[in-house]
Amino acid sequence: MSDAPRSIAILEDDPNVARHFREIVQGASDLSLVGMADCLADAPALLDLGPDLFLTDIGLPDGSGLTFIPDIKARLPECRVLVITAFGDRDTVVTALNAGADGYLLKDSSTAVILDGIRARSEEHTSERQSRAYLVC
Repeated sequence: MSDAPRSIAILEDDPNVARHFREIVQGASDLSLVGMADCLADAPALLDLGPDLFLTDIGLPDGSGLTFIPDIKARLPECRVLVITAFGDRDTVVTALNAGADGYLLKDSSTAVILDGIRARSEEHTSERQSRAYLVC
């Protein structure tokens, strides 16, 4: 990974969860929070910021974060996407990966696990990946 901090965007509607993830990213010297949104309507503006990694919730007030993943990949092909959600069942994981997510984190994961997941995905620079997803279940 280069010396420049990896840029992170967060799409999360729950203020407590958004704050938690914001604090984790801002507390890491190798990461930089470039923007946040709490609904799909505001999410396209985050793409203009060119994040290296996008954290997105599934359940948002105006739809599913999964429907935004193709937009992320179309505009920013090198951007990695991690789904953050409270749902750890197999069907939700498979649905997220099939939507194009590069990984999956549970919202109640420890700070260390969240940072490991973000770093593992943000450090990938090629389209050929060692693994399809970083799962925390």
